[in-house]
Amino acid sequence: MSKFTKMAIATSLIVPTLIPLQHAAAEDEDVVKLRFLETTDLHTNITNYDYFQDKIDNTIGLTKVATLIQQHRTDAGKPNTFLFDNGDTLQGTPFGDYVREQHQKAPGTFEHPMYEAMSALEFDAVTLGNHEFNFGLQFLYDAMQGFERQASLRQLEREGLVGRADRLEIQRGRTRSPNHRTSSRRRGR
Repeated sequence: MSKFTKMAIATSLIVPTLIPLQHAAAEDEDVVKLRFLETTDLHTNITNYDYFQDKIDNTIGLTKVATLIQQHRTDAGKPNTFLFDNGDTLQGTPFGDYVREQHQKAPGTFEHPMYEAMSALEFDAVTLGNHEFNFGLQFLYDAMQGFERQASLRQLEREGLVGRADRLEIQRGRTRSPNHRTSSRRRGR
């Protein structure tokens, strides 16, 4: 590529950022301001306690984020604020292991403490991360059935949005169905 062509491309990318944009003189009353908040990779860190180091860690924990969530809802207006979780919520600390052990002693629908905290904070929706499946599908189904704000996996299955995950076997990044037809997100992996 010639030096002239490179300079022309660079100029065409930089110059528009230097020109001031025209803004409306007054705010449009028909404009609705929305605020989208999200959490991710909570890994059963409800509080600001690091179970692995056995000490308080002010960089983790859903309770630490709760204050920020409330502040953003106040600033933007609660009806205009949406709160989502990106998954990897139910497993990752000794507390998560303890919850699983309690479920094993008394199986059935229950409200997982993480989902209970999320309900208290009025999350609008959660997604499932790979760690939601670590304790098995029955644990996940039971935890989700107890979560009032989340559609259950069985409902998603009835609507044909997901397949029966308990019929699949995960091996080295590939999904094998009971009839052993191998599928992968991308062939050759």
